[in-house]
Amino acid sequence: MATPEDLSAKIGFIKAFFDDLEEKVAFAKTLYEGGRRDEGRLLTCVYIESLGNGIYHPSQKFASNFCRALIEHSDEALFTIVLPHWLLTKLPWGSASQQVANELREFLSPLPSRVGLAYPEFILLAERALGQAAFRFLARDCWVGTTARVLYEELRSTGTHWFGSPGGIAFSNTIWKGEPLTRIGFEHLHSALCTLLMHTRGLSLSSGLWFGNPDVA
Repeated sequence: MATPEDLSAKIGFIKAFFDDLEEKVAFAKTLYEGGRRDEGRLLTCVYIESLGNGIYHPSQKFASNFCRALIEHSDEALFTIVLPHWLLTKLPWGSASQQVANELREFLSPLPSRVGLAYPEFILLAERALGQAAFRFLARDCWVGTTARVLYEELRSTGTHWFGSPGGIAFSNTIWKGEPLTRIGFEHLHSALCTLLMHTRGLSLSSGLWFGNPDVA
């Protein structure tokens, strides 16, 4: 069992870690504002994913960790928008039974394809409309149909595996709250990263657990 001295030492390590990470997060913004936009944007995405990996460890589903961190902890509704047309193409249909797949397609297909739905609203709608098996399947993988997932593919993955990424993602054909959905770019991502960092730092220091996660040694 850890002694008070052990816990105090651990808290010190946690604080030093997050102090250093705060400097790295600030440096990403400095890079971006100094003209190194691809590098600043990519670092921002990498830090979001890294924090997500800590929060959801031992999950090795890195795309899911990135998206869930934004959906659950960024306090930014723009990352929680479900895009029905994207969800229809991205759900892992191969792992669904034929009955579940048919039920989900019957539920999703009539939805306006270019109207974004708030994540909690969408989950409530699905829970009322679907049977238990279909709802469990959708609730587990709904993140694949969100704006967060689009950003992961178009900004994080493209920036990692190619020579840069778009400056942002435009959803001009998607309606959100009666208006065209705004372009999501670096400013939104970096602001979300700062919120996520503050949340994770506070959780770590208050609990004495790395990322507030008992599964992280």
